Amino acid sequence: MLLETLRIINHNLPLRVGEYDESRLLQELAVKKEMIAVVNAKRVKETIIELFRSTKAEVWEYLADNRENYPNFTIVADFWTCKVTHNKVLGIRVYLIDKE
Repeated sequence: MLLETLRIINHNLPLRVGEYDESRLLQELAVKKEMIAVVNAKRVKETIIELFRSTKAEVWEYLADNRENYPNFTIVADFWTCKVTHNKVLGIRVYLIDKE
């Protein structure tokens, strides 16, 4: 499920990727029958939330572990809308500022 969600996010695919012939062919070649997970909008949404939470925890852990090396940091949030698909996107950048 996680790999399929990452494929959707990274390639800007719609949530109904199972409708594409390529997706069906890839699934038949790469996935065993007992490993098939049901992919629907709800499960993809839940997995995206899980990815966000785990990434957030990893970033906070990194910042806490490196507090001595990077005593200051700046977080910048960018919001934009795709002109083609009208999807709204949030991007976050973290600038680490060392002692120098």
